[in-house]
Amino acid sequence: MSNTKARNLAAVSGSLDLESPARLFPDGTTGRSILTSLLQLAIRFHIVVAGTCSIIGAYLSIALTGRVDPLAVVALWLCAWFSYTFDRYVVHPEDRSDASEVLNLAGYVRRNRQLFAALLGAALLAQIGLVILQPRLLWGLAWGDLLGIAYVVRLPFLPSRLKTVPYLKVAYVPGAIVSTMLVLIGYPPANVAEYAIVAGVITVLSLSTLICDFKDIDADRLAGIKTIANTFDTVVVIRAVQAIAITLGLVMLSLREPNAIGVTVTLVGFAVLAEALRSRRHLPATFYFVVVDALTGMPWPFTWLVERVAAVFV
Repeated sequence: MSNTKARNLAAVSGSLDLESPARLFPDGTTGRSILTSLLQLAIRFHIVVAGTCSIIGAYLSIALTGRVDPLAVVALWLCAWFSYTFDRYVVHPEDRSDASEVLNLAGYVRRNRQLFAALLGAALLAQIGLVILQPRLLWGLAWGDLLGIAYVVRLPFLPSRLKTVPYLKVAYVPGAIVSTMLVLIGYPPANVAEYAIVAGVITVLSLSTLICDFKDIDADRLAGIKTIANTFDTVVVIRAVQAIAITLGLVMLSLREPNAIGVTVTLVGFAVLAEALRSRRHLPATFYFVVVDALTGMPWPFTWLVERVAAVFV
């Protein structure tokens, strides 16, 4: 391998290595507390990502139907976890390139293939169990798994893996999450306010996906995957994120819909978060896996908090 490629791979390893505790927690606190260890496990086993999706699903359920559908939320968690883990379990064609020397070494899933193969099987069995318990979840689970698999591997009726389509991720992933939840709860939007809430949630997920792509800029570039983050100027992308977040936030606020308030506050939060990213380009992986995911799941907690405050003062 050339010296240039070796230097590029070394640079990528610093942004991707979730295997090394020292990189996850550069302040040296790794392993010194139970909380730190649990956080590492939650990230490595994709509990944080899937949990964020399920919280978003719970918000959609209560905003559209007036109640949380617990089985649908669990089903969305299983779909999200399965898709995210399956993507990291499969060895993609680009992983055989020079970049694979770092990407495979840094992949916790691929270091523990037997364990995650068993967990993937268990997730499918859990989905079957949910369908037996509640047959109405069948189509939502099937739809979610199909969208996840189509993103990861090339299906016979598709020209290529959807993951390799330039710039598609920022729209496809949010669309997959939201559409899966809508099928699971069996409730399509019925009016302008509900359509706005769905659009707001999709935008929140799109901004989250876009910001998280910043941590993988070098790795995606070496793997030949085009994303908005690794193609366009960082400052331009961040300003676009802020403009979209603030504009849609104002639109949501103008609806005077109580359930839309949480999305509005979350969008404003992303505008502030993007400014922090502009001033600090090289943030640790935990920033993306904890801070960004936590903010993504905030529409429901923010809505609940505003309702409680309004009940006291209004």
